Amino acid sequence: MSHSGAQSQSADLDNSFNFASSPGANAADGRFGKRDRRRASGVAEAGRRAANRDDERFLRQEKLIQHELERALAKRRIGLKASELCREAKMARSTFYTHYKSCDEALIWYELRLEEEFVRSLPQNLRRELAFVRLFSFISKHQQYFSATFQNQNMFLLTRLVKHVCAPGAELNQKAYVLYVWSVQAMIWCWGECDNFSAAKAEVYRKKLMMLRVMDYGL
Repeated sequence: MSHSGAQSQSADLDNSFNFASSPGANAADGRFGKRDRRRASGVAEAGRRAANRDDERFLRQEKLIQHELERALAKRRIGLKASELCREAKMARSTFYTHYKSCDEALIWYELRLEEEFVRSLPQNLRRELAFVRLFSFISKHQQYFSATFQNQNMFLLTRLVKHVCAPGAELNQKAYVLYVWSVQAMIWCWGECDNFSAAKAEVYRKKLMMLRVMDYGL
């Protein structure tokens, strides 16, 4: 899902980063029930999903499951059970289990699809200011998801998106980079929690993010 290839540094970028490149180390886990994110990357599971991409019935069921996940997120539900989702979706549990092993796994795949959508929107060699514009636009588009997960202090997807936008250079001090990423996340979290993702305030937060540089942490 990530972009490949090294990108040259330039004066108009923060010299510590290659923007819109491959992410660094895996992000810390979020909290939405007891999730095992390693299961989501299983080769066998991915192969099964790929085999059903052209099955119209499977795709309709997939959209129905996704819709109910979004409804649960909108209500800030934690620990959603398959029986509840199936009751709301008017779907047989056996049908749900042909797609996922649990609601947690369904949410994992939902988040991975969001991440893939974001990465596809990022061309290579994107300048930092425009990269943040893309990130804010994406968060606004999926405001329902981020509003619910921020409330539950789940930064799993946000961390991954920020690392796609700001991939560290090989020479970068890792501690300083981690602090920078946390600062970017905190700024975006504040935009959502304090200003309810206000479009009018987005530009203010983007300008503040442009003032943050990893070299300022100098560890």
